[in-house]
Amino acid sequence: MRNIVLIAERFNYFKYPNSFEITMISRKSIVLLYLVVFSMISIFFIVEDVSSKPVMNYVSNSEPIDISNNQDFVDLGFSGNGSDYNPFIIEDLIIITEEEEALSIEGVSCYFVIQNCTFQSVRTAALIGGSEHETFYLFNNTFQNSFRGALLFESCVVANNTIKNNDYGLSHVDGHNTLIENNTCINNKNYGISIFKNCKVRNNVFVNCGLSGPNEIWDAKTNTVEDNNIVNGQKLGYFVNESNMMIDQDDYGQIFLLNNSNVVVKNQNLSNAYIGIHVVVCSNLTLSNNVLSSGFFGLLMNTASNVKIMSNYISDNLKDGIHIYRSLSVHLFNNTFFRNSRNGLALVETFESIVEFNLFQSNTKYGVNIYSYFSFNYGSVLYHNSFFYNGGRSSQAYDVGDGNQWYNSTLKEGNFWLSPGFGSYKIAGEGNSKDLYPLKKPLHNPISETKEASVMHFIPIMFVSTVVYYAIVKRRRRNKK
Repeated sequence: MRNIVLIAERFNYFKYPNSFEITMISRKSIVLLYLVVFSMISIFFIVEDVSSKPVMNYVSNSEPIDISNNQDFVDLGFSGNGSDYNPFIIEDLIIITEEEEALSIEGVSCYFVIQNCTFQSVRTAALIGGSEHETFYLFNNTFQNSFRGALLFESCVVANNTIKNNDYGLSHVDGHNTLIENNTCINNKNYGISIFKNCKVRNNVFVNCGLSGPNEIWDAKTNTVEDNNIVNGQKLGYFVNESNMMIDQDDYGQIFLLNNSNVVVKNQNLSNAYIGIHVVVCSNLTLSNNVLSSGFFGLLMNTASNVKIMSNYISDNLKDGIHIYRSLSVHLFNNTFFRNSRNGLALVETFESIVEFNLFQSNTKYGVNIYSYFSFNYGSVLYHNSFFYNGGRSSQAYDVGDGNQWYNSTLKEGNFWLSPGFGSYKIAGEGNSKDLYPLKKPLHNPISETKEASVMHFIPIMFVSTVVYYAIVKRRRRNKK
């Protein structure tokens, strides 16, 4: 008999130090037991992985189509003559291919219609460009299971299509008087629909994805996004030139704030929406008590000033939890940044901001990353924050700025860093910043990171298997005696 301490650890953090006595059994028995258990786990994960992949319910009835001039429509046998009243028509095709595009149309100057088709490829399912003066039409098509569902250039009408299971959904790059309506976007990893300028967007439905808009105000103002678009069962809020507005009912699945002032957004669940809140050229905002999770960015902010971001929960986003660019005087207080796939918080060319009393835990790259493209970040103060298990590097934060301060000089108190060592805490990056007064104790309790559900299924199995196997071994030994 001997005491054995079993330690279960995940993200270098979970520990269960309770020890108990077990009867030692042979090494061969232990090896056999764990081979059986982990074989069961491997089989489960294989089955789960296969079942999670999209199932193709279609069989191609056409080779990929490449059209580079008006005559190609005629040579390929499509009806019509390319005029406004008699457009070329591509219809009733199913093209599933391992090539870059299932459908490519570029360099044409005619009217055409694509309807009742299904497109799938390894890159862009449909790459379609018309001309500046003619319009093309997409009706009742499916763009699926591709890196990008559709990439569209110039003026078009996009109606009643399904865009599903792509990395990126449907993207409209440029054009005039484009109408995007009555489309359904489902389970696209990033955005369902992306618009640049001169688009009218109405009556679209987004499920586990959302709308992507331009990051410059002069482009954003050319678009019309009506309030009848639905994101995860709730309204898409697209607010332009608003002031003195309160959004406090949980009515929205995604929110855009464009050239707004004196606006409060609180108590919203904006998850699985590509970007939960997208802010462009705003001032005097308060964003509080919102859930911004499982998107591309939880919050994306470009050119804002005098912003309060308080008590939000930001987790499991594919890039940064919050990404702030070219902004001034942003106060982040009491937010939780958890398990975002790049940085918890990114401050890019952002000045004179305060990051205070936030929890940063298990963000893949850094808890906080202060960097720039062209100019410096300076004058921000970061203190009383708690950092747990961010990045796995020697430093949990990064700073290339000038004059950012990682402590409160009056209080002589900085941030809590798990396993900081002795003395000051060095921040990675060309800014050569240091936290001169790291806290010895955290101001936040770390989040209990439960294992994924599929793994949790096997905890009772492993326990029961161990107990049963131990009982069998014990009985056999008793019988031998």
